[in-house]
Amino acid sequence: MDFSYTSLSLHAEVRWLSRGQSLKKFLLIKYTIKIFLNDNKCEFAVIFVNDLWLFKFCCLSDIFKKLDEFNLFFQAKIETHLLQTIKLEVLSKRITFGKVKFIRDVSNLDNL
Repeated sequence: MDFSYTSLSLHAEVRWLSRGQSLKKFLLIKYTIKIFLNDNKCEFAVIFVNDLWLFKFCCLSDIFKKLDEFNLFFQAKIETHLLQTIKLEVLSKRITFGKVKFIRDVSNLDNL
């Protein structure tokens, strides 16, 4: 079959925008998941006692939260190309600054 797709389906868009929320909800119920995995003698239960893995997961959750906020802000209304370009430049500078700030201080992360 020869199909050409020109746009994303609504399901794909919603799925992308909800990834940050999924990670956040996972963190909220991580202790329940740990108990469930332990009760069922699952090998993945050891992940929940690994502090490094939990730290990385929390960082990932915070990064997706920030990306979700930016996506919602960027999709808020139809704007001029110039304004969108300025927003992208600001995001680029925030990411660069955030990388430096993150290396120095991780206390500003919500999920840690």
